Amino acid sequence: MAQTTRRSFLRGALALGLVPGLASVASADDQVLETASARLQTRPMTFLVARDGEIRLSGFEDSVTRFEAYAVSANEVRDPDAFSWVVERVQAVRDFIQGFSWDDALGDFAMGDDNDTETCTAYLEDLSDGEALRLSRELEAWFAEPPSPDERYSPDIVRPLDGVGMAYALFAHGELWQAVDRLGLVEIDGASPGNDYRGMQLEISVVEANAAAGALGLPIRFEEDAR
Repeated sequence: MAQTTRRSFLRGALALGLVPGLASVASADDQVLETASARLQTRPMTFLVARDGEIRLSGFEDSVTRFEAYAVSANEVRDPDAFSWVVERVQAVRDFIQGFSWDDALGDFAMGDDNDTETCTAYLEDLSDGEALRLSRELEAWFAEPPSPDERYSPDIVRPLDGVGMAYALFAHGELWQAVDRLGLVEIDGASPGNDYRGMQLEISVVEANAAAGALGLPIRFEEDAR
């Protein structure tokens, strides 16, 4: 089990771009996995444990733009064909387009109160070249900013925005359920109205968790969060 768990962990770490010097990859062969393992053995991932047990990946940069969070490129924003997929996939983009459609003369949204994919697409097709260019530029500027607090737990977010989200993305993975159990971790998924928090909580001591990680061959360690 330990070998299978270790490989699953390494694949997850690679997919999230958490291995120093290795780009994010969706799949990896044995050689890449061994390279990842060697690098993480030298620099193990550290998870800080809060007083309530919440864990977060230490050293993770929180300055993620919407481009990164939603996995959208500037070219996709500029290309109408590619952008149609972005409109369909990201609710926050549809909200932005609806806001862009506000008409002071009407005192209302030109595209109406609905901002589903079909309504947004129809509105975009009716824009003049000048309006389309202005929308594209405003969207590029919007994507270059970090997501707002209201967006943090959106299901459309692809890349975690902070250390807590990254820990959740790494461990809340079907193939790692045995490791999660052995490490004393519990998944907290508050995907319900008024509570969108998602995280992992440690329910055993740091010493016990580190011993379990060693037994599983995982290149990680847990430390008490001094904050």
